[in-house]
Amino acid sequence: MKAASRFDVVVSGQVDSVAFTKLGIKMRTLALELGYTILFDYRNAKVDISIGEVYFWFRDHLDKVSIRFRSIPTAHLTNENNEQLFRFADLTWTNAGAVVKTFKECSDAEKWLVNFNGPNIT
Repeated sequence: MKAASRFDVVVSGQVDSVAFTKLGIKMRTLALELGYTILFDYRNAKVDISIGEVYFWFRDHLDKVSIRFRSIPTAHLTNENNEQLFRFADLTWTNAGAVVKTFKECSDAEKWLVNFNGPNIT
């Protein structure tokens, strides 16, 4: 199986829910149209989003644009400051049907994403 093309998105600085939403919608829209996977690199960012907001993220933000966003294989690279938030996102978003996973090492994220041939749309 040939791996899908991938968007690599490097994010730095302070990231709030508005910026996180805008970036997520923009990149997922393109990934869906082109059949790409996404690697978001938040290692140089401080993500300022509450656990409660993360729990309802797809329902409150992304599903309003397209429920198919859940099908896009998406890896998040994180730092120690954001790790718990993204691990919680992994758990809740995966339980909600999203294809996501958090990593600390880029090589691990790349290995995981290579298993997908674009969005898992059924």
